This record gives sequence, structure tokens and C-alpha cells, in this order.
Amino acid sequence: MSIKINDCIIIGAGPAGLTAAIYLKRANIDVLVVEKGPYGGKVNFTAIVNNYLGIENISGPDLAMKFYAHAIDNNVKIISDDVLSVNKENEIFNIKTESESYYAKTIIVASGTQEKKLEIENSMKFEHKGISYCAICDGPLYKNQNVAVIGGGISAIEEAIYLSSIAKKVYLIHRRAEFRADEKLVNELKNKSNVQFLLNTTVKSLIGEKKLEKILLSDNKTIEVSAIFPYLGQIPNVQFLNLPNILTDQGYIIVDSNMETTIKGLYAAGDVTNYSLKQIATAVGQGATAAQSVIRLIK
Repeated sequence: MSIKINDCIIIGAGPAGLTAAIYLKRANIDVLVVEKGPYGGKVNFTAIVNNYLGIENISGPDLAMKFYAHAIDNNVKIISDDVLSVNKENEIFNIKTESESYYAKTIIVASGTQEKKLEIENSMKFEHKGISYCAICDGPLYKNQNVAVIGGGISAIEEAIYLSSIAKKVYLIHRRAEFRADEKLVNELKNKSNVQFLLNTTVKSLIGEKKLEKILLSDNKTIEVSAIFPYLGQIPNVQFLNLPNILTDQGYIIVDSNMETTIKGLYAAGDVTNYSLKQIATAVGQGATAAQSVIRLIK
């Protein structure tokens, strides 16, 4: 029984994965993209993108749709499936998904990251009952109500800005006084009349019966909120990789300037790599670089 061996399989259809796929198709490389979530990746869960060159202001879902449409226009094949494992044997990679096994000469891992879960008292009780990790998905459910955003990075500030246009009041809770977002974003949030900053503060516990009603803070004060949106950092999606010595202690894939790992034929791009800056622009550049490395190896 013969099996099809793809030139390249890309895991992830975010900015990095779709960019790589377009470059490979234009070089006449046989490529397949596998994505378990929405095409366009986490861009779909970003309210507004206004730092991507050439596009001054666009919603995340609209930009994700543009990425997807561009890939389809270049005849990129994308399938919806969840990758369960990746192994390598006799120079060929075996990618097992929930529904199929695929084989490839090369792989580009562009699987991105997921939000770290809030780990405090009662956090499991209020999953989907007041705790949300996607403001653009669930923010409208809390129109004209009090909500809180936890975190001090770019995502926290961006989503707090978005929520300020929906909610009655937004509390921004951050364990430090300094932010990991650019000053322009922070100042924009500070200018929102319905936003209150609670700095040098953490959340101790969550209070409510069937749904979230209040949160207890580290200073033992309570505030009434209908929902909290934690943005506490990222966890790389690498649980399917059964390949040795390619991850940092934090689980990110170690790549060089060509997006190559120490395993021949294995590349990575985007937020899943050990590069510190996690942005759409860097993901696109890394996807293009990874594709060029594949092209050199294949040809």
C-alpha cells in the first residue's frame, strides 16, 4: 500500500503558518496546513489590530479572514483537525491527527500559544460562568455590567480598551505598577472614563453562587463584577511533539535565525518559538523565513 509523502506539513493556520504556506505554494512545493481552531489563529480573538504595517485599524476577525482568503487565493490546502503526535522515522515525519495519519519530508510548527489559566480559589467553579479568556468572544455578554481584566501586557491593555466600549465599568488589575505594553496603549486606556486601575494588586478568590458575583483582592477589599478576563501569559502548544531536545524550559521551540531546529527538516515559526517578541508582524516574517528554509532543503 503506497502512502503520500508531502513535501511539507504546516501545523497551525495563524499568520506564521499561512505566510509559510503561501511562500511554499508560490515555489511549487507540495504543502498541507493542519489547524484545529479557527483559521487565522489567535488573531480571531483580538479586538482591534492597529500596529500591522499598511493596515491602520482593523478588527482581529476581519484581519484573520483576509489572511485566510489570501491563502485560499494561492490554492493552499487547509484541513481542520487536531494533531495528536509528531514523530520522525527514517527521515520521514509521521503526523497523527484525530482522523488521519500524514507523512512529510519537512514540518513547520506554527501552533502558537494558549492563555495561562487563572489558578486561584474557586477558579474552576467559574469557568464559563464569569471567567473568560476571550474578550471579543464573550465581552458582549456583559454589556453595561462591571468586569475586570487581569494582567499588564499588551493583550490585557488591548482587551481592556475593547471592553471599555461595552461594559459599565472595567477594573484593570495588575500585580505591578509597570506595564509590558507600549505607552500609547496604556495612555489610551487611562483616558477611558469608565476604567479604574488597581495596581500592585492580585485576586485572592472568586465569590458567587451559580455565577461570578464578586472578587476578593489582595488588600482584602471586594469588588462586584460579572466577569473577569485573565491575560496572565502564554503556554506554547507543543504537547504533540514527540521529538527530543528541541524545547526551552518553558516549552518553546528552539530555532536559529533560519527557523531551523536541531532536527533536520523540522522548523518552527511564530509565537511557539523561543523568540521573545510575539506579534503578528514577527510571526509573518518568521513564517516566510521558515518557508525559504524548507524550499532550500527540498530543492
